[in-house]
Amino acid sequence: MKSRFFLILLFSLSAVGISLSISFSYYLNASRLELLDLQLRDSAITLVNSELSDIKKINFSEAEQLISEELGSDRIGKVFIIRNDNDEILFKSGSASLMDIDPPRSPQTYSYDVKDQTVRILNLKLPKRPGRTLQIGAVLDPSLFDWGLMSNKLVIYLLITIIPIFIFSLALTNYLLNPLKLMANHLQLATHDMQELKPVPSLPKKLFKYTKKSIMNNDEFSTLVENTNNLLERININYKMTKPWTYQLAHEIKTPLSILSFDVESLSDEDLKDKTLINSMKDQIDRISIIVSQFLEWASVENTQQKDNLFALRIAHSIETQCEGLERIYPGRLIYKTKEDFMVISNPQHLQQLINNLLTNALNYSPSDSKVLIETFDNMLRVSDSGSGIPAEVIERIGQPFNCGPQLPQLKHKRSGLGLAWINTITKIYNWNLDIQSGANGTVITIKFTKNLTT
Repeated sequence: MKSRFFLILLFSLSAVGISLSISFSYYLNASRLELLDLQLRDSAITLVNSELSDIKKINFSEAEQLISEELGSDRIGKVFIIRNDNDEILFKSGSASLMDIDPPRSPQTYSYDVKDQTVRILNLKLPKRPGRTLQIGAVLDPSLFDWGLMSNKLVIYLLITIIPIFIFSLALTNYLLNPLKLMANHLQLATHDMQELKPVPSLPKKLFKYTKKSIMNNDEFSTLVENTNNLLERININYKMTKPWTYQLAHEIKTPLSILSFDVESLSDEDLKDKTLINSMKDQIDRISIIVSQFLEWASVENTQQKDNLFALRIAHSIETQCEGLERIYPGRLIYKTKEDFMVISNPQHLQQLINNLLTNALNYSPSDSKVLIETFDNMLRVSDSGSGIPAEVIERIGQPFNCGPQLPQLKHKRSGLGLAWINTITKIYNWNLDIQSGANGTVITIKFTKNLTT
């Protein structure tokens, strides 16, 4: 927007400046010609009213003397010719002879080119001598009709005009759009914080000056700043209210679920012929209980954002421990290649949960007969699978709970999306780099740990 606004402003001001410059040049030339024609007419009237129009027989020296006496210094730079009806030259002044000009008797006023010079001609009938025409000409300034010379001057003039216009446009663009730039940068930061489930920061103090009521600030931008600030405040209020309520709601749900689970267990102990309904209820209760527990664990870490009970853990041992537990459920599907063993400074529970979620997701979202590859090298952990990939919209909203892909036939229950949310939260807390590359041929998730201790 800034570039577009700058170009529009620059082109508009430049067009106005160029138009004014060209118009001024044409006006200046027209004015100069008009003034020159007026001088020629004054000189012609003076000669028509003089004895020159009464001379029956033109005498060169006598005519030159009369012109000199009547016009004085005004004769300088002018040529004089007298013709008859047969277009014969009866008299030609010395300057006219020198220039060897032979202008026609019409129209009354025109410009005549001769020997790389331009002469402005005025034709006037001599009333006292019918059939005689007095032609008075004045040599023009070469720059008046020299468009090449005019173009050079015009280019210099336009450059002198456009450079200040360019500087003025740039300064004006920065001045007018700087508040919008501040607003755009802040909204981008606010959007990122919302995606990261963090409180949204307030608007910069520089923008609040535009909300003060005055003649200069009584416009749409001041209203935009004020409404945006109110919106951000409302988002923070809702965020602060919703966050503890959601956490409390999960606690409240977990208690009756425990009681309900106990009641279902009691029913199952009774001698019932059809226990399908009881088993179904128990499965759903277990599923809800697991989701609530996972959510509470994730919410606790997300809300506190604290790193406590830190230990130096060997990555190979942590992975092998998780592989041993998952091997019973997914026999023969995990392949662990150790290229480099290294230490990770972390809460043991956090690291174990991170690895477990990575492996569980890879196993659940890939074909049951496919392999999941685990690699450790250069302070990185990489887990690769050959599943159908993570949808782009899921990756865009990574970090949000209940953000999961489509239901797959091999999954017993629909996933909650808390696995990726946990992975994202843990990597943020420890400043580990999380990279997800996913496509139709599978997903590769790489975590680069902070380089603390290496073996």
